[in-house]
Amino acid sequence: MPKGELNDARDEIFNYLHELRESGTINMFGAPQVIQDVFGLPKNVAREIFIEWTQTFTTNQT
Repeated sequence: MPKGELNDARDEIFNYLHELRESGTINMFGAPQVIQDVFGLPKNVAREIFIEWTQTFTTNQT
């Protein structure tokens, strides 16, 4: 996925992760694999996005 498209998809992926977390259906440590499967991203990119998403919680809570 080209970098520009990835930036566009980031909000969609963050929303997806938020909904997934709220549903309680999985342990969120498994979310990078879900990102790979659902969005067709390579492992390293899925992990990077997951880490960015988790950092929004520390940023928003301070």
